[in-house]
Amino acid sequence: MFHYDDVYNVWLTVAKDKFQFGNNEFESPQLWKRKLINYGYKVIDHSLDNVFFYGFISSWQMDIMKVSKCFSLNSTFGISSRSNEVLYSLVVRHPDTGKGVPVGYLLTNDQSVTPVLEWLTFFRDHCSMQPEKITVDCSIPEAEAIISAYPDCVYCGGVDSEEHFVWSCPFKHEIWQTISSRFFVDPAKLTYSLIQLPPSSDVEVAPSLSVTYLDIIASVLLFLWQLHWKFIFEDHQSWTQEVVARATRQILKIHNSRLLQG
Repeated sequence: MFHYDDVYNVWLTVAKDKFQFGNNEFESPQLWKRKLINYGYKVIDHSLDNVFFYGFISSWQMDIMKVSKCFSLNSTFGISSRSNEVLYSLVVRHPDTGKGVPVGYLLTNDQSVTPVLEWLTFFRDHCSMQPEKITVDCSIPEAEAIISAYPDCVYCGGVDSEEHFVWSCPFKHEIWQTISSRFFVDPAKLTYSLIQLPPSSDVEVAPSLSVTYLDIIASVLLFLWQLHWKFIFEDHQSWTQEVVARATRQILKIHNSRLLQG
């Protein structure tokens, strides 16, 4: 009969022979690095003051990465007894099988933006990673890393930022111009600063409407984000006028509701 200790000892022997190349946990990755590079892998690593990250990609993964445009950035926690360690992976749709396949890994004990940013920048500069879309969970560091590594707007190719995304991208600006001309007395008064920091009193809305300035702004932002995610996840292309149409319906719905309320 086998006992737990027997199984553990067998596993420990295999571990030392197959993947634990050094007694020191910081020494073993360096030995792995040399071994992987000899097999055609590309490796990025960093270690300082007990903070580390270690990323790698094989030659066949690079071949798939070069032809891929849509990526999913996944994070796996609880991979060791140390709660702060996390494994990141980039997954794409395989061009032949249609199934998900990982094309890169990053192991780190630093959950800030830095490791993911360095990793993505490495893939951009050395592995021909040129994504059109990268999906993530609700992670601020991951989102910031993507924006920093790939700052170009997915719609117009300009340098992306919060202001550009909401306002100055030509596609978004067209939306605001159309809505302004429909609902504001003086459309030219609408600026990004008024969207970002709404005034304490309403900007003048067309007197025939029972809606406020904030009703209009909120309606546009709601459908701008909804249609943006349809573009990202469903490749929904013709959406600029759809944002205008949906926001207009929402604004008129609010107007009619208030008329009925008296």
